[in-house]
Amino acid sequence: MLRLVSQATGKKIETHNMFAVKQNGVQVTLRKGHESKQEFHDPGDRKISVIYNRRFKGISRLIPQQPDIVISIEDPNWSPVLLLVDAKYSVDASPKTVSRYGCPGPPDDAINCMHRYRDAILEESEIGYGNRHKPRRIVVEGAIAFPLDGISIDEYKQCSLWKSLDSIGIGAIPFLLTAQSISRNGLE
Repeated sequence: MLRLVSQATGKKIETHNMFAVKQNGVQVTLRKGHESKQEFHDPGDRKISVIYNRRFKGISRLIPQQPDIVISIEDPNWSPVLLLVDAKYSVDASPKTVSRYGCPGPPDDAINCMHRYRDAILEESEIGYGNRHKPRRIVVEGAIAFPLDGISIDEYKQCSLWKSLDSIGIGAIPFLLTAQSISRNGLE
């Protein structure tokens, strides 16, 4: 995700935020349960942050929410928006799933989790009725990254898991496309 955002913004990844030099070697600071953040700034005062393990909690959330990766886009001219990515390490290739989506996909509970994140992660607003603050939805898209190989990106774009990203903002993206499909479609 960092490489993709770095390429999109033209900004370098600041690796000192991800690695720590210890007396006994180099330590990767990305650890489950600990938030890590990389910020990218562009000339238009927009800030894009890639955050690993951000925990959303507060009064409006009954249960804290913690997606794997949050991409936060802050622009001085509009309210912040979030893109979520959750990594899943299994593929459901059952006939039922292939029939439903047109291709193998992540487990159904992963897709349901993305819907929950979108509905539960809210921004507390100062605008409200009386003493109550009206929360506002800030998650615009949520995708499951899952290990699907043996299918080209063109084939995958015909699956409803891809199409649903555009139509409802929730879907899935394969992260193990074959080398042949990657080179054929210009993705690197």
